[in-house]
Amino acid sequence: MSEHRLWSVCRLSFVRLLMVLAAIAAAYSCQDIASAPPPPIDARIWRMIRCIECIDNERGSVVSMQDTAVPALRYLLLHGPPDSVVAHYDSSLRRPRPATPPDSGIFSAPPEVVDRRVQNFIAFYRIRSSIALGLIGSDSARRTLCEGKALQLRDDVRRIVDSSLKLLNGVCQ
Repeated sequence: MSEHRLWSVCRLSFVRLLMVLAAIAAAYSCQDIASAPPPPIDARIWRMIRCIECIDNERGSVVSMQDTAVPALRYLLLHGPPDSVVAHYDSSLRRPRPATPPDSGIFSAPPEVVDRRVQNFIAFYRIRSSIALGLIGSDSARRTLCEGKALQLRDDVRRIVDSSLKLLNGVCQ
C-alpha cells in the first residue's frame, strides 16, 4: 500500500473516530436532562400549571409548599411537561375535526401550526414553574433557576427565568 493511500485511510479512520466520540460526548452531556423520569407531581402543582384564570390561589398553594415543590418544578422547568402529556396534547391537535360550518367537510390543522402550539405548550409549563420557583425563593429554587438559565431555552422562557432570578437577587456561579 502506498504511503499516500495509507495516510488517506488513517485520516478517514481518524475522522470517523472523532465523529463517534462527538456523538458519545453529546449523548453523555444530554444524559442528565434527557433521560430523567418525572418525579411525582403534586395535584396542587398540576392545578397551578393548568389553571386558566387562576382565581383559587393556585400559585399561592404551590409557593406555600416551599422546598417540597422544587423537585417537580425543577423537572417542569428543565424538561417541560412529561412526554405522555405532550404526546396527548399533540395528538389532540392533530386529530381531524368537523369543519365549520359542518357541511364543509373535515378540518386538520397544518403540521407547522401544531408544532408551534406544542412548543408554546411546553414553554408555558416552563414559564409557570419558573415563576413559582422565583416566589419560593429558597436556595434550591435559585439553583434550579440557574440550571434553567444554563439551558438553551426560548427567549420568552429565558426572560422569565432571568426575572425570577432577579426576585432572589440570585447570581449563578
